[in-house]
Amino acid sequence: MNTFLFWSCLILALEVTAYKNPDLPGAKSYNDFKVYRSYPKNNDEVDFIQSFESQENYDFWTDLKKGEPVEIMVSPENERIFENKLSTRGIKHEVIISDVQQLINLEKVGSRLLIPNSGGGHNMTWTDYHPLENIYSYLDYLQTKYDFVTTQSIGKSYEGRDMRIVRICRGGCGAKPAVWIDGGIHAREWIAPATATWIIKELVENDYKHPDLTENLDWYILPCFNPDGYAFSRTTDRFWRKTRSDNGNNKTGCKGVDANRNWDFHWNDGGSSSNMCSQNYRGPKPFSEIGCVPCLMYPASGTSMDWAYGVANIPYAFAMELRRKGFVLPPDEIIPAATETWNFHITVVRHIYSKVTQYSLIL
Repeated sequence: MNTFLFWSCLILALEVTAYKNPDLPGAKSYNDFKVYRSYPKNNDEVDFIQSFESQENYDFWTDLKKGEPVEIMVSPENERIFENKLSTRGIKHEVIISDVQQLINLEKVGSRLLIPNSGGGHNMTWTDYHPLENIYSYLDYLQTKYDFVTTQSIGKSYEGRDMRIVRICRGGCGAKPAVWIDGGIHAREWIAPATATWIIKELVENDYKHPDLTENLDWYILPCFNPDGYAFSRTTDRFWRKTRSDNGNNKTGCKGVDANRNWDFHWNDGGSSSNMCSQNYRGPKPFSEIGCVPCLMYPASGTSMDWAYGVANIPYAFAMELRRKGFVLPPDEIIPAATETWNFHITVVRHIYSKVTQYSLIL
């Protein structure tokens, strides 16, 4: 059985009125939606801005804290009301994105970089964002071609999609210290699954460049933690964040749970909502959405990182915020973002492994 040394959750640092997107039938359009940055100076201003969080057409893109800027997406019909209310109270604010749909349109244009795949067998590239089917076909390709790679479905999502991990283990899994990486816990953060698959590619297809990483460690990577939400964000609502569970017979019709507020450690201790329509709705109980995913690999109202520290006793856990432009990162930034994230992981993992090895030798 593995001892997990390192846990990494790749994230980025919107439910709105159902406008139609003409480029994708049935999808919401964000024409003329604006993103504001506001600067609450004291608790009264924080409380006032927080009052918008439960209202439709206000989507908080960053956490609200005193003395720190907060970014909020506002629908066109609400922008004048929003500006007037902030101005009346003397709360500093500015527009940082004047038309959110323009960002989405840029995202649809694939990168001009020509980075070929590994010679066929899959459609995965890192010059565009890919559907779940392409991600999983890439995992199948690696499993077929490399004898130290296996894949596994560790459960089904609410809508019946497989939650697939890749296991990268030389000499079989279980005998070495292990690293867990997951991405895409929030559906709209497309750069996270793209980066997770880049890390998989580096570990497997470029293993010859850094053999110590697979000789000394087992790797378990879940590239898309929230497959239902990810699929919905690609077809219907680009800024969908939560899962797609139906939340029972509620009158609001609001669906989904914030999967990163659904862990069984300090659940419901703050930083989440009991409102089913909220983007950070914590769910009716811990692990209501998908169960304890890592428990399937590791016997062992918080976030995944809280759980890794507090329950699984994994000594090193990180939630890494990737580069962002309002959740919509142009495809030509996938490789730069993935490369810097990969460099961080190999640097930290090697350092942790050397420290653990030294400590073991001293004992």
